[in-house]
Amino acid sequence: MRSMTGYGRGEVANDDVRVVVDVRTVNHKGLDIKVRLPRESAQHELQVIRLVQASVQRGRIDVSCEAEVRGAARAAIDVDGVTAFVGEVRRLAGQLGALPGITEGDVLRAALQLRRTAPVVDDSAALLLDAVAQALAAVEESRTREGAALHRVLGERLASIARLAVELATRARGAPPRAGDRLRA
Repeated sequence: MRSMTGYGRGEVANDDVRVVVDVRTVNHKGLDIKVRLPRESAQHELQVIRLVQASVQRGRIDVSCEAEVRGAARAAIDVDGVTAFVGEVRRLAGQLGALPGITEGDVLRAALQLRRTAPVVDDSAALLLDAVAQALAAVEESRTREGAALHRVLGERLASIARLAVELATRARGAPPRAGDRLRA
């Protein structure tokens, strides 16, 4: 017996990227899969859904993924892009006859807008799918553990009901003659 409710986490990393996937399941009539991936991994959503479908037949399944770019692969400021942006603003201000006061805050906002995105790691799909597989395995363990606990509790309750049914049957055997005696009295 397995529970419909479960939770699992999978974590995979290499030198450039650390991927963490959380999977939560709850009872639901059909199979309802919700996947939240980082923008850089959006192209792998269908693969994640297929992996979940192969593992879970029914329920609402929420899959969420976080990817942390580490080391040299971390996003860097595009200095050339920021320099070009500031130069373009100054050129435009000159054309309009205005001299803008470009502050460090303006440069920071431009730098954040023009920040290089983290490079796509060649094995990012494999890392993501490995983390999803780990999380799904953990979900199955969780559901099996909870199912065993439910099985034990339900077994205890059924045994209690059976004892009460025997006790009621024993009491019921003498009930008609006692009821007759009370009516006659």
